[in-house]
Amino acid sequence: MVIISGKKCRIYKRDGEIYHRLAHGPESIEEVINDAPTRVANFTDPGMRRQATINKFLNRIDKWLDTIIGTSTTPVFLLAPEKVAGHFKKMTKHRKSIVGYIHGNFDDVTETQLTQLMIPYANRLIFMKSKSPRLI
Repeated sequence: MVIISGKKCRIYKRDGEIYHRLAHGPESIEEVINDAPTRVANFTDPGMRRQATINKFLNRIDKWLDTIIGTSTTPVFLLAPEKVAGHFKKMTKHRKSIVGYIHGNFDDVTETQLTQLMIPYANRLIFMKSKSPRLI
């Protein structure tokens, strides 16, 4: 499960009924802001800079997913605001692994709340897998 906002990212792996947060990835957009090009005269529009920073952040998340799921078909749920999810969906190399998009802001959600939120989605995925093993 990947949770993205415009400022943070958290990735969890499911183990039975429990989700464990994975570390060692691009957890904050602040890490990317320091790499952004500096404003030179009037040539850099702040809006364009913000979008470039978000795109770079999403790209780092996608590369982080490379190390987590590699070439396997591990099912991934993406929890993000609709606009952020749309940008990620356009640029990710893992589109086939994403089995569900859940729109909203999940920055302050606890692991217990995430577990409760994901129960119907996980159950649906298990049901779909049992009916069509090739689906995932």
